[in-house]
Amino acid sequence: MQLVVFKIGKEEYGFNIQDVQEIVLQQKTTEIPNMPFYMEGIINLRDKVIPVISMAKKFSMEYKQNGDNTTRFIVLNLQNGNQIAIWADEVTEVLTVEDKDIKAPPQVTSDSLEICMTGIAKIKEKLIILLDTKKIMDFDVSENKAC
Repeated sequence: MQLVVFKIGKEEYGFNIQDVQEIVLQQKTTEIPNMPFYMEGIINLRDKVIPVISMAKKFSMEYKQNGDNTTRFIVLNLQNGNQIAIWADEVTEVLTVEDKDIKAPPQVTSDSLEICMTGIAKIKEKLIILLDTKKIMDFDVSENKAC
């Protein structure tokens, strides 16, 4: 499996490259009233309006208040044909991971992170948290939990 690896704060995360449409420089976002706390706003990317999600806010992590020249938006294709952009502090690499290097996700304290994780990739001494793009925007009404 090939992964797009990116940082949020000090931690590294990965998306399956097949789910990634493109990686773009950070752009100015437009806020929408009554957005969920983890939405940064929307962007206009080639005449398509795309919501921008802060996974750092969603996972209750430290994050950069303002982007810099390393900040990127990772545009993901969702199952329903829509797209979302994920705010990444830095996109570090694209790498190939063998199935044997992927371990089951551990039980964690953040429900939203636990729902989104598909596994942990161990590459040399580095651990990369693998995220499931299909669950990024899922919402369980009965539990009131979103990834």
